[in-house]
Amino acid sequence: MPININFNNEESVKVFFDCIFAYGGWLLFFMVFVCAVFYPDRFEKFIALVYKILSKIFKTVPVIRKKYIQHDFQSRANSFVNGFLKKEIKGFIPIKLKVEWVSDNEIPKSFLENGKMIVRMRKDDNENKNFVNASMIFIAENLLIKAKRYISKKQKESIDLFVGKKIFEKEKEDVVKEFIEDFLHPKIEEKVVDNLFVKYQSIDNKGLFFSVFIQEMTFLGEKVFNNRKDNLIITEVTNLIEFLNNYSKRKIREEIDNKFSGNYCKFGMIIIGKTDKIYEQGSTPYKRYIEEFAKLNLETLYLIGDIKNKDFIKDFVCGSTFLKEINFVIFNEKEYVGEICDAQECWKVKNYLLVIRNNAIKHYHID
Repeated sequence: MPININFNNEESVKVFFDCIFAYGGWLLFFMVFVCAVFYPDRFEKFIALVYKILSKIFKTVPVIRKKYIQHDFQSRANSFVNGFLKKEIKGFIPIKLKVEWVSDNEIPKSFLENGKMIVRMRKDDNENKNFVNASMIFIAENLLIKAKRYISKKQKESIDLFVGKKIFEKEKEDVVKEFIEDFLHPKIEEKVVDNLFVKYQSIDNKGLFFSVFIQEMTFLGEKVFNNRKDNLIITEVTNLIEFLNNYSKRKIREEIDNKFSGNYCKFGMIIIGKTDKIYEQGSTPYKRYIEEFAKLNLETLYLIGDIKNKDFIKDFVCGSTFLKEINFVIFNEKEYVGEICDAQECWKVKNYLLVIRNNAIKHYHID
């Protein structure tokens, strides 16, 4: 039989906490306080769990059930969405999500307030639908905030959809199904979005969607323009996607264009992976190649190699005055799984990526 306690009654609340503190509660309180301050995402999960347990005990108090759902959504979105994006995108600054329920008579909306993304939405009986809706709003408002000022609506939608797909792939099957039915299928019926989505998938198969494309979009958002250049930027982003899509189809040892020299995105991709070349000639040919790229006024160089060549790449790039000589600095490094292909088949490999940036980057454009 469920326990029925009125938690709106101050005396009941006082008795409840008196019981807790009487049995070592102060130590528990201190531990909870430390967790809340230093591990806020984990603390949110803890709060959601507490409300979930309480909702099973106090079944006649519906507000507890609503609180459980609210904190569950917030904890999953803040740790899952923000955690995923922070891991994938260098320099990504997460914004916390706060869910607020609105009645059928109120208009759902989202806005920034005190550094948090407030998402006001109607509560549906389907909790997976609620979670997917809140997460997609969160992604749309949290990802590439600055770059989205300049790109087309279809580019924005397709990027959000693909990132949502990558995130929800790690969720349970019912959530994936909800995302596909409510968001993915309706949008990919639009030819432009579908074409972009296919290209993103090809780029991602090589492990370059977040490592290069989203990173370049982030760099684009950091630039300042003296007047609106939306059409020029939209065209450049389209060309950037085409470039990376073509690059993703590269076969082993195939010579292919590996420089993108747009008006605002300027980068090169250098593969460091021929074992015989490394063994016979060492770092000399690679240094020479990087120096040639550095003279082309490129802003970023992505150095890519098999994970077994990680130490070799780091040693010759970082272990001397080489970067200082070409006026570049290390921006990021990461390990990732990508796909390589020959004429017959493709297979997965673990790669190492070292990103170096030009010290003379032009952030303000007056042209």
